[in-house]
Amino acid sequence: MPAAESTAPPSRADLWRVVALVLFAVALAARLVALSRLSGSPFFLPDSGDMRFYLDWAERIRAGVPQEGAFYGLPGYAYLLAGFLAIGAGSPFLILLAQCMLDAGIALLIFLTAGRLTADRRIGLAIGGIGAALWIFCIPAQAFAITLMPTTWGTFLLWALALGMLHTPARRTTRWFLVGFAAGLSALVLSNLLMLIPFGLGKLLFSRDAEGERRGWSGVRPRLVAACFLLLGAATGTAPVWGFHRFVVREPVFLSAHSGLNFFIGNNPAANGYPKTPPGMRASQRGMLRDSIALAEQEAGRPLTRSEVSAHWNAKASRFLREHPGGWGRLQLTKLFRFWNQFRYDDVGVIVLLREAGILIPGPGWGAIAWIGLPALLLGLLLHPPARPVIAVVLLHLASLLPVFVTERYRLPAAPGLCLLGAWMGVTTLLHLAQRRWRFPALATGATLLATPVVLRPCKEPELLALEPYNAGIHALRRGDLALAAPKLEAASEMVPENAEIQFAMGNLLLARGDSIGARQRYRRAIEINPRHEGAWNNLGYIALNEGRAELAIRFLETSSALDPEDDTTRELLERARQSLAPSPHPPSNP
Repeated sequence: MPAAESTAPPSRADLWRVVALVLFAVALAARLVALSRLSGSPFFLPDSGDMRFYLDWAERIRAGVPQEGAFYGLPGYAYLLAGFLAIGAGSPFLILLAQCMLDAGIALLIFLTAGRLTADRRIGLAIGGIGAALWIFCIPAQAFAITLMPTTWGTFLLWALALGMLHTPARRTTRWFLVGFAAGLSALVLSNLLMLIPFGLGKLLFSRDAEGERRGWSGVRPRLVAACFLLLGAATGTAPVWGFHRFVVREPVFLSAHSGLNFFIGNNPAANGYPKTPPGMRASQRGMLRDSIALAEQEAGRPLTRSEVSAHWNAKASRFLREHPGGWGRLQLTKLFRFWNQFRYDDVGVIVLLREAGILIPGPGWGAIAWIGLPALLLGLLLHPPARPVIAVVLLHLASLLPVFVTERYRLPAAPGLCLLGAWMGVTTLLHLAQRRWRFPALATGATLLATPVVLRPCKEPELLALEPYNAGIHALRRGDLALAAPKLEAASEMVPENAEIQFAMGNLLLARGDSIGARQRYRRAIEINPRHEGAWNNLGYIALNEGRAELAIRFLETSSALDPEDDTTRELLERARQSLAPSPHPPSNP
């Protein structure tokens, strides 16, 4: 007689694996749809900004150009990008494909972490599924997954390593070294990941004793040894960069010579909690780099190494903090508000660009996720100890931004934790309502009401409101879409008429229309606002050269070249202007 077939239902562990696989597949499919739309659009290759900065850096690495001086920016993503470009024959498609897979992995991590928030696996399935769905449709997550920026890499590494630390026993010292090494290596991609070190130390030194763990010194000693191995691993992981700085270029820089400037941008009398360009500097990555060096050397009265430039700006920021403690305190509160507020400060301008192009799937933005995540964080901190490790990661990431500034891409790594916490609060509220238990729903309602004015308060600052139309306008202008660029840039100019970059962009728009007189007026206005704007000087030279005023063109172009000696376009125009004044080697013959 044949054996009867088993009709036992699948185990809950099997159900978790099936749901996890489905979520990963859905997340990956959503990201691949966006990537396929991007690859067929004119936005696939960046033409400016930080994305172009990383792409140019990666191309120099591929070409074998040696690094001169300390790294100005974190090198991890540039080297990753260079490797993928080498494999993909110069196309960034492969690294964007890898980022889509990592982003789907973040949804999977959210789902797996949900099991730590409740002992009931069915409730955990609901929390994890909702949290992962929030991430899948999150607009900033979609945008940065297909952008040449290290945001997705940093977000995945943050939560993967945090989850790994939570599951590593204190007595596994080798594993703690490896986790520390991975955290240190990851910090070369996103420096905020160094906050995983205090997270790991907190887990080791302050978590409750595990079952069967000895008490007293015999129980404390393994934790201390593991903490030492964690620190040793982090030092080893970051060694490729600080070792290069210390032993090759002989500069006392830990990870990046950009840190001093970032610290100053976030802490100066004009700072507003966002990366506001300091007076006298250009807003572009390349322009700000050169201006930060030139201004520091001008004040010092001598050439400076990159580490000295970083120290110069760090000293200026520190002096501001010492001399204005009250202003610094208000600035920190402003940064806290900026972190949670719905206003989107997208300094690379990709979200509005990709959304208006129809590349992104409709979904919640940061504001919606923060609106449910902030009250859930408060409730979890007070009422639900299993949620506190997730809360610790979010708060440590927030703390890592306070010394500098807040942007959409900087705060995004906290979003997976907020998705998870928001899902936990929502599911728990519904369960308590179904059971006619009113305390938790009342507390959730109260916490949400408290969070509402912080998160949903609308931005009324013209300088900030002008950011998105300006970014959309310059992207349209670079594509030659003058019909779209004009209303965007005109709107930005009306909001902030005293902004050099907006005036320069308006000049470019008028020049593209053939209005050289109007363009010249805009370029002169940009120079009045920022005399170091080499682009405006260059374009004034271009106009003068086309009008046959070579001597004037040379004066303008020499000023531009002095501000940016490596600009090939300026050098070519300057050579043309000089040649037009040079006497002919063969005098004309008599008629």
